Amino acid sequence: LATIEDAGRTLLALVDRVLALTREPQAPPAPHRAPGASGGSASTLLPPPSAGPRHRLLYIEDNAVNAMIVRELVARRGDIETVVAETGEEGLRQAVALQPSLVLLDMQLPDIGGPEVFRRLRADPRTAAIPCIALSANVMQADIQAALQSGMAAYWTKPLDFRGFSQSLDDLFGP
Repeated sequence: LATIEDAGRTLLALVDRVLALTREPQAPPAPHRAPGASGGSASTLLPPPSAGPRHRLLYIEDNAVNAMIVRELVARRGDIETVVAETGEEGLRQAVALQPSLVLLDMQLPDIGGPEVFRRLRADPRTAAIPCIALSANVMQADIQAALQSGMAAYWTKPLDFRGFSQSLDDLFGP
């Protein structure tokens, strides 16, 4: 019962943070490190933004609260469309169909794990060049290093640092 109560408080705090963030005016970009442990420079992941079509971000995530948080944070920009896939298989199909500018990949999915999803994305010529960032609550150094060594562009940890996440989007897609 105590665990459930603590989880409820944590969820409520997250929702309060999202609501507070949506009420704040957008802050001007400031230098900030990408959230979580990361490898390399986030600014080298994508080409400079163009005035053309919106960017598309595919978030492969089975947790509805995490998906809602990312959707809300990304929606503040207005130039990025977020698509959420709830399973690894659905994410693989969406990556081929949508050709997103970036894939955020949860490492623990209900059908196939994030590392296997990433391996399949890299093995398919249609998705091999799409930058992928691991997004996980797992902070074990061995798992972070394994993800980065496999070719992930970065490894961000949950819960997200909202300002850091927004700054990372600015670094990737331009302000």
